[in-house]
Amino acid sequence: MKKDEYIRVKTGTIDPDFKDMDLSGFTGYIEDDPDNDNLVCIIWDNDTLKNFDEKFVSMCDKQNLDHTRMVLAVDDI
Repeated sequence: MKKDEYIRVKTGTIDPDFKDMDLSGFTGYIEDDPDNDNLVCIIWDNDTLKNFDEKFVSMCDKQNLDHTRMVLAVDDI
């Protein structure tokens, strides 16, 4: 995996911050090459962003999380 690569999240992947949020099938682009811990920052594409409901966006805002991107393990994508 490398920077700018288009990705899809594997089935069964759960948001590390919100345990009731299933990320299966979400799509986006890798922001930077994987780090030494095999973590990558994903920038969600427009299709994924349109699927986020207001409750999820609000929860992210309350915890100072950017809902437009997420760090996941390489094994989750």
